[in-house]
Amino acid sequence: MQERIKVIYIGPTGRSGTTLLDLLLNNHKEIQSLGELMFLDKWLSQDLLCSCGKKISSCSFWNKIFENLPEKTNFRLDYNDPPNKISKILNNLTLIDIIPPNKIKKIQNNYYRLLKTVKDLTKCKFIVDSSKLFSRLKIYIKSDLFEIYFIHLVRDGMAVTHSCSIPRIKPSYGKNVFTPRVNPLRTAFR
Repeated sequence: MQERIKVIYIGPTGRSGTTLLDLLLNNHKEIQSLGELMFLDKWLSQDLLCSCGKKISSCSFWNKIFENLPEKTNFRLDYNDPPNKISKILNNLTLIDIIPPNKIKKIQNNYYRLLKTVKDLTKCKFIVDSSKLFSRLKIYIKSDLFEIYFIHLVRDGMAVTHSCSIPRIKPSYGKNVFTPRVNPLRTAFR
């Protein structure tokens, strides 16, 4: 029987204070946050900035994690086999339902190895994933490898809509890349 990893999963939508909550939780000595883990492949492939301010290839935390992983692992959660492109919203809600079970098991095992390595190296009891995607949450929940603590963070809808309409700096890209403005109707739907 494998040890179940305790994962605090923050959801459900961005611009609701999720980053602030993530940072606050990370200050607890028994909690290690990994941020929005859904972007791990992007961080690695584009060598983006870690929250420590260094490129991920130069970050001592991530280097230590990857040096201690049992094997090189692909962390992508998207699925490109269907002939038609699926919209992001539909993809986020139904991803686990369209991926074959053997691929879901592989994804679960890959993330288990990653989170177990983080847990062993940091000696923390809880790992935070603030990805906010329901498909990722379903992948965690449908596995006996994880013990999930879900935080459904709620913020006033008007405040979220207003926040989404203002471009913000994307810290992982440096100072010159901003989030796009999001249509209020799209924000309301989300």
